[in-house]
Amino acid sequence: MAKNRKRKRRHTVVQRMVEAVKEHRIELVATDGDGTMYPFWDYFVPAMQKFVPQMAKVIGMNDLDLLSREMGRVMARYGTHEHPWTLEETLMRKQFQGTAVEFRQQVVAPFWSALDRYRTKYLRLYHDVRETLQALHDAGIPVVLVSDAPAHMAVVRATQTGVDELIAGCYALETEEPNADAGLTDEDLAYGRERVRDFANTPHRFKVFRTMPKSHEKPSPLGLQMAMKDCGITDPSKVLFTGDSLKKDGGVAKAVGSLFVWARYGTNLPGGYKELIDVKFNPDAKSGPSTSSHGVSYMPEVLPPMVAQAASFAELLRHLVRARQGSSGTILTASATPSATKAVGH
Repeated sequence: MAKNRKRKRRHTVVQRMVEAVKEHRIELVATDGDGTMYPFWDYFVPAMQKFVPQMAKVIGMNDLDLLSREMGRVMARYGTHEHPWTLEETLMRKQFQGTAVEFRQQVVAPFWSALDRYRTKYLRLYHDVRETLQALHDAGIPVVLVSDAPAHMAVVRATQTGVDELIAGCYALETEEPNADAGLTDEDLAYGRERVRDFANTPHRFKVFRTMPKSHEKPSPLGLQMAMKDCGITDPSKVLFTGDSLKKDGGVAKAVGSLFVWARYGTNLPGGYKELIDVKFNPDAKSGPSTSSHGVSYMPEVLPPMVAQAASFAELLRHLVRARQGSSGTILTASATPSATKAVGH
């Protein structure tokens, strides 16, 4: 009984938020995926903690920190923790006493299988995401996903969590193959190519699914502008953009001139997670947290203009209403001048 009352109250709150957004003529909600709708780190970090020591034994490498930094070096180079040829481009491949096929069978395939198992087991939506998306969908307010994840992984995560049926379009990045300087053979590239092809063909319910060139990587505004064009939106002030990265998502909103809500809840991670991401997988850990999308503890000198710092996905719309009604305090208006901050973000 109490559970039903709680669910009803939550539904009513979400409905009121949506009605307020519609009243203020917001025509498009654009959202990041990882760290905003679902916690990527909740499966990536446990998978690495479990599998890296196992992989080290197979390779015969005793220095786990070096192994992690090598992986981090490749991941940082391509701007993603799921670059399909991460292992093939590390020193581990060169030190491996065996053929490309043996490396694939003994190291590469088990690595990705472990990551996929942990994704299937642990990837879940943040609280209130589905209810909020459903309410926006029912109200006729389109939502698009604008992500820097590889497109083949963006569609997999969206379909696993079921948000693809409530999101009009998915805009994510192409996957770059290693160039000739990497010295990889077709045998080295085979597993990654197959993985990208299979995942990219995942059945989905998006009306639009676009693979964008790397030039559209955030904080470039090109991805959001592409989504706006597809949706017939010409006025950026009618767009609400939300994401967990102050540098990348906030940068997009600032460049386009849309409203921005910082999903700060996406940066609230356990200390052990931050150590692995910002230190162990940082190719230059001595320099501190990475300023790229790679780290999570980067502290920008200024905040981008924003209407809110949200503690949950559903709260994004409530904060938007407050900002539209002229609330004061720490909530900035869309035209606010960036000011100094020590807020944790990336």
